[in-house]
Order: sequence, then C-alpha cells, then structure tokens
Amino acid sequence: MALRRTTAVALILVATCARLQVASLQCGDDGDVSFELLTGYAASPAAKHAMREQLALFTLPQCIDACKSDDQCAAVTYETGVCVSYAAVPQKNANTDFPLKRSQYPMHTATVARKICVRTPKMCNQRSWSFDTVHGELKVTAKQQYKAISRSSCMDKCLNEKNFQCRSINFNKETGDCYLNDVDRFTVSGRPSVNNRSASVMDYMESNCVVEQPKMCDFTEISGKLLKTVDAIFENVPTMDRCKEICLAAKEFQCHSFDYNETGVNVCRISHHSMSSLSQLEHPYTPVAGATTYQMSSCFSVKIDCRGKDMVAAIHTNRLFDGKVYAKNRPNSCVNDVKNTLDFELHLDYHNLNCDVRQDHPGKFFTEIIIQHHDQIVTGQDIGLSVRCSYDLQNRSVGQGIELAMAPATGPGGTESDALGVADKGVGGGASGNGVEETAFVISPTVMMRITNRAGGDIHAAQVGDPLSLRFHILDDRSPYEIFVRELIALDGVDASEILLIDGDGCPTDPTIMGPISAVDTGTGGTVKILEAPFDAFKFPTSDIVQFKALVTPCLPKCEPINCNVVSHNGAIRRADSFGRRKRSVENRTSDEVVFQEIRIEDKFKFEAQMGGGGEPGREINFNNPDNPSSLYWNTCAFVLLLIAFVLLQVFVIFACWLYVAHKSRGNRATESIYEAAVNEYASSVNRNPVVWDNSYYK
Repeated sequence: MALRRTTAVALILVATCARLQVASLQCGDDGDVSFELLTGYAASPAAKHAMREQLALFTLPQCIDACKSDDQCAAVTYETGVCVSYAAVPQKNANTDFPLKRSQYPMHTATVARKICVRTPKMCNQRSWSFDTVHGELKVTAKQQYKAISRSSCMDKCLNEKNFQCRSINFNKETGDCYLNDVDRFTVSGRPSVNNRSASVMDYMESNCVVEQPKMCDFTEISGKLLKTVDAIFENVPTMDRCKEICLAAKEFQCHSFDYNETGVNVCRISHHSMSSLSQLEHPYTPVAGATTYQMSSCFSVKIDCRGKDMVAAIHTNRLFDGKVYAKNRPNSCVNDVKNTLDFELHLDYHNLNCDVRQDHPGKFFTEIIIQHHDQIVTGQDIGLSVRCSYDLQNRSVGQGIELAMAPATGPGGTESDALGVADKGVGGGASGNGVEETAFVISPTVMMRITNRAGGDIHAAQVGDPLSLRFHILDDRSPYEIFVRELIALDGVDASEILLIDGDGCPTDPTIMGPISAVDTGTGGTVKILEAPFDAFKFPTSDIVQFKALVTPCLPKCEPINCNVVSHNGAIRRADSFGRRKRSVENRTSDEVVFQEIRIEDKFKFEAQMGGGGEPGREINFNNPDNPSSLYWNTCAFVLLLIAFVLLQVFVIFACWLYVAHKSRGNRATESIYEAAVNEYASSVNRNPVVWDNSYYK
C-alpha cells in the first residue's frame, strides 16, 4: 500500500512538472509562437539530457513545424536532413540560451532555432521563423529607435511597424536599446556589413517577414564551393531552371542561393543564406572542384502607371541601387540618376521628344528603358525593358502583364580589333678608347595590347556580359624587361565619355568591372612577358565602340606587384597583388609607352515594337517575343512565296511533259506510215500470184 501511494505521488509530481514545463512553452497573451534562428550557436553539451527525438526530414521548415506542434519542444537543430528537437528545463539549471550555446568559433554546419513569443502580422503566417540572429550589429543609420525595452518587445516593434518596412534590428542586450532599420545584409550587399566587434553587447536580428515577389532576378556563380548545410532538399528536379523557380517561389523563407546536380542526380538544394549573410562565419562553404553555387545578386519588379499625359515606370529592387534608369534611345535627355535606394521611378512624357515615347496605334504608347547599374557603362547585369500603355478611350481599364524570365542575350556582336603597339626603337653600342669598358643600350620592349577571351584567344565578336581579358604582351621573348600597367582608361567611340579602370598606382578602381592585373603563367619561367586584366564586356550607352588606352612602363630586372585594397561583392575588403606602378629609383629610369585598342560590343537588349495583342488593355511590360506579329508576318510571306514558286514549278514540269509526249506522238505516226508503205510495196512486188502447195512429197 505504501509503495502504491509513493508511486501515485511520483506520478502526480511528474505530471505537475510536465504541466509547468508545457506552460513555459506556451505564449498565451504574450503573442504567437514563432522561431528565432541563431547563427553562430551550437547545441549545448548538457543538451543531450534534454534531447527529445531525432527525425529524418528534408527541409528546415518541416523540422520547425514539428517542433511548433509539440508543446514540450523548446528548440531544434537541423543539419541537411537530420532534425533534432530539445525540451526545456528549469531556468536555474541552464543559461539563458539553453539548450543552445554561443559558439566561440562559429561554423555553418548546422542551423539552430528556438521558440519565441512575438505578435506576428498576417504576412508572416507562412514564414517558418520570424528572425535570424547573429552576434554584432549592422553599421547603418537607424530608421527608428526605442530605449530600454525587452528583446521580444523590440521584435514586436519591428514586425508591426507601419511607417516603413522594418527589415532588421540592432539590439543592445545590456541597455535594452532597440534600433529599427529599413535595410538588411542583402540590401546593402557589396558594402561593409555586420560588425563583429560589438558582438558582446549587440545582436543583429534580421526579419524573415519581409515578403517580396522577385520578378527579374540575376544569379551569380560561386565556383568550386558548396554550402555545408542548406534549408531544403528536393529530389527528381528535371532541370536547373526548375530548381531556380523552386528557389524563387519558396514561401517559408526568402531563398538567396541554390545548387543543382552537385550532391546527386536531379537534386536541388536551396538556402536563405548567401555570402552576404555568412561573412561572420568560419568556412561556411565546402571546397568542391567543379561545383557551382548560384546566389541571388539582384531582383527587380516593375510597375507601370499609365496616366493622362505620361507613363511612370516604378521600379523596386531588393538591393540598394546606385546607377541610373533611362530611355534606351535618349540616355542623356530622359534619365533618372539613382543614389542608394530600393525604389525609384522614370517619368516618360507622351508628348516630349526627349523620352522617345512612340505611338503605334491610337491610344497605344510604348518605349524601351534600360536599368543600368554603373553610372557610365552598360554591363551584363543591366536590364532592358519594353514598356507599353494601352488606353481604351471609351472605358479605360488598367491591368498589368510581366514576363518573369530574363531576356536572353541573342544576336552576335561583331568586333573589330587591330593591335597597335607603340614603342621606342633604337640600338647603339660602343667601347672606350682602351677597350676595357663597353656600354650597351637595350631597346625598349614592343608591347601589344590584345582583347581576348579568358583562355587567351583573340575574339572577333563580343556582347555585353561576355567574359573577356585585356592582355599586355611583350613581343620579344628575349627582352630582359618586365612591364607594369597603370592609368588604364576605357573610352567610347565618340570621345564623349571615359572611365578610369586602373588608377595611377596600378590598382583597379572598381573590381566589379575590371579585376587586378595579374601575370599569365606561360610555363616557361623566367621574366613575366604577359599581363592580364579580366573583365566582363561592357559598353557606353552612346556608342557600340569601346576603346582602351593604357600607360605601360618597362622595368628592370623585375616588376614588383603593388598590394591593393579590393572590395569584394559582399563588402569584404581583401588585399590583392596587381602589376601596377611602384616607386622607381632615379637610376632605373625607363620610358612609359601608351598602348591602344578598341572593340565593338553590342548590348543584349533586342526590342521590337509589338502590335497590341490579346488580353486586357492597360499596362504592359514586354520583352522580345519570338511569336510577335512582325515575325508572324514575315513567316507568312515567306510561306506564300514558297507556295507560289512550287506551283509555278509544277506548271512548268507539266508543260514540259506535254511537249515531250506530243513530239513523241508525231514521230511515231511518221515512222508508222513509212513502215506501212514499205510493207505494201514489198507485198505488191513479191506476192502478185497465189501460192500453190505441192503435196507430192507427202505421198
């Protein structure tokens, strides 16, 4: 009896503890149950006692949903297919982060998340987590500030902000100061990002409730690297384009990178991370030769507002834009210079010739616009759009159509390149009177600048975005000189614009356009005879001709490269060697040479006026369509002409056959009459008397 009473009491205590534990994981009036991703955390060594279960799940959202539906689950860790859940314990037995702990050397091998209570808006209902937290702060000017509030209150302020779109938080854990930002790590990509020096007191929290609908997205390649862990894995994905569509259509989180066919046949892996969000971690990628990770660079969505006298192209991007938007045929008179913003517009007046708005039918206006990232040149990242407003003069209705895919680079671009080397020539020698001394003069090297592909082959066609290189080549392999390059300038073909690519010290001014100058390994050893500067083909808005001019300086015995500060695309500053100018001693004076080269580069924007079409009249954004009426018209004409030619050929063949048959018939009749006359004549001469048979032989 005593044993039964003891057992009953124990069961009551366990049930009571369980109820208390469950209560601690329910939000009640404090808000809704959500999750916070903790980057730079790992499972605590003591967490093994709180481990509840381990599940084989292929996505992080599935892992979080399993924990969300379990009232006794406090946190999860997820590592590419393996989901481990943990239970909460009394707070006095663990630190505030239990069952997770801060990692001294953060690695991106697993994703960890814990339950939180926040008031989430409706737009966040489909999101698997509310915030992604890292140590440190984003060095930007705060849009709104609150003093001495709790962590959950700070999250509530951001999620329910009405005056602007709150994208991230800088939270001071000691003072409770809360700073709301209208930018995040992805919108400021390419600029210095999270500062880890303040990690002890500051937490950076990035909202996952910013819902955007990416339209025209550009993905860049990261060669030789794969993420160690991802958020979701999909099998039996037929194509890479389908994998990209899965990434862009993710509802549980904003996908920023994916890889395809790298970990298995038709396997697609997607992640909310990119290099912009992993800069504070150590070795987030695994080196894999030949592998490629695709990360989102920038996305644009365009809305056309058709007004009474003009149309307005309203453009939104997910990354701070610093460039220009202009009418394609009027790059100087109809332009909007944009400085570090996510939203910008271009006004296109119907009756202003400066914007080249054309009218193909009554009430139908169209033109082409270019979204250009760089202030001066057109690069492979730029986007061309054909925009159209159609008006129903009796009953105006407004609609919108947009094609989501990027316009492909079609049509070859012709290039003409003639190398021109400029060098000082002259040789001399002599001896002193006693023949003991001898002075020799070595001629300056003849340097040629070539425009090549990345493999070093001369090119004869180029288009914006093609990977090219500028090569500086000493023609004489026996020359003792080496060279370095500085003051490399690109000019348009009409002397209207120019841009400095390599400065006076030999360092690149903008690594996104042209990288540092490096030596080409020819495998022969000895002095360096070939220098190379990689770049992606670009052009100026006003001309298809791009001219390159550079100052080349010979040096003896070797050219020491200069160490340059190079800002990578994620904002990190690194040191890189470039064969640029070094301070030279007075005794080693050499003459500078100017080399020149030009190339014709075509843009990838191919526009054709589209004549109306089915669908609701209103606002349209039109890319080049192979099924446009113009193409259909020419195809129909070609078919009709071919049919007429075929019919004429058949008539000619029939007529020729008739002539042949008629001619042959006349010849047969003439031959037959001659034959009959000859037979009759022979019969008349031979068979004049009847033939009498003599039967005496048979008797």
